[in-house]
Amino acid sequence: MTPKIIELKIGDIRAEWDVIPMDEILEEWSGDYDWLSLTEDIKENGLKEMIEVANYKGAWIVLEGQHRARIFKHLNPPETIIKVIQKSIPCSQ
Repeated sequence: MTPKIIELKIGDIRAEWDVIPMDEILEEWSGDYDWLSLTEDIKENGLKEMIEVANYKGAWIVLEGQHRARIFKHLNPPETIIKVIQKSIPCSQ
């Protein structure tokens, strides 16, 4: 599948960091990644790069942009429409 730009509700996109509350991420995980700076940057400038997603068994999953997706979901209501790049699931070898 050729990648294409589509629009989805941010609440319909599943990212690996969704299972951890944002307060916990900012307090306990910021030693390994600068979540606070990325959060401030997204608040001020929005998303500079589109998140890459794929449809897997009826769910939209993030392929690239896990941190950006989690922060954007934290900052916006689930109904917020976001432009993303739709790709196919990479084949396992």
